[in-house]
Amino acid sequence: MKVTTKRSAAGHIDRLSFADFIRNAKSDEKKRVYRIALDEATKTQNDLLAEFHAKQRA
Repeated sequence: MKVTTKRSAAGHIDRLSFADFIRNAKSDEKKRVYRIALDEATKTQNDLLAEFHAKQRA
């Protein structure tokens, strides 16, 4: 099970499963997490494409 962390209002870090996060997180928090995940996935894909094109030219 994937576990994420979330900082509570008191500043404590709580551990949440992904399912708990989806059920309980506020819309803004979900959007922030989704944006980070999409940005990382896009960067990874771009890196792989650049590597592929570099090998094609070699």
